[in-house]
Amino acid sequence: KAAQDPVPLIPHALYNPPQGYASYIVPAVAILILQQMLLMGSALVIGTWAEQHIVRTTPVEWAGRVFALSSIGWFTGLLYFGWIFNLQDYPRGANMLAALLLLLIFAPVIASIWCMRGMWFKQRERALQILIFSSLPMFFLSGYSWPVESLPRLLQYLRWLLPSTPAVESSIRFNQIGTSLYDAWYLLAILLLMGILNFITLCYVGRIRSAQTTQTNAVEHAQSSTKSIVK
Repeated sequence: KAAQDPVPLIPHALYNPPQGYASYIVPAVAILILQQMLLMGSALVIGTWAEQHIVRTTPVEWAGRVFALSSIGWFTGLLYFGWIFNLQDYPRGANMLAALLLLLIFAPVIASIWCMRGMWFKQRERALQILIFSSLPMFFLSGYSWPVESLPRLLQYLRWLLPSTPAVESSIRFNQIGTSLYDAWYLLAILLLMGILNFITLCYVGRIRSAQTTQTNAVEHAQSSTKSIVK
């Protein structure tokens, strides 16, 4: 036997020791589930307020709303990374501090993006229809289950406009591979830039909606006063 196989090959999966499908796919899907949950919740809450014309607020109050929505994402992310991954024995904790930093940045970015989007829909349920449809394309565009090189060149660039792209990649690097923060800082920088730009846009759009709401209320008040005088 030694003559037939003097150097036996013993394969070992470095970042997926159980070599199971769940331990392969769940760590990537978990961050996308967290994203879609925050997106739907933020869009529905802001959409409801927009329908009731009570979305008017200042940038400081917008920051408070984003923080409140983000706290749900932080708690859920800690539940995933800290308990569910441990319970199911998924690859985890390779660089826990960097993973926590990712979670700290990721939740406010998602909340601010869909606080802004929630004001655009005339019906709050429209956000659910769009987000449910977009979940699978977002996962394929993340580059985890489908090679990035196989995507059309245009999609290889456009996919970085989605927060799920840097979030999934950085989550896998920090939780499974143990990549240092120095080697993956640009992924967090992309998320942070998305959050800053979307929060500025959120405050600007909210200010426009506030002015429109004030004008509409003034017109309705004037019409009701005119009707009362005529009567």
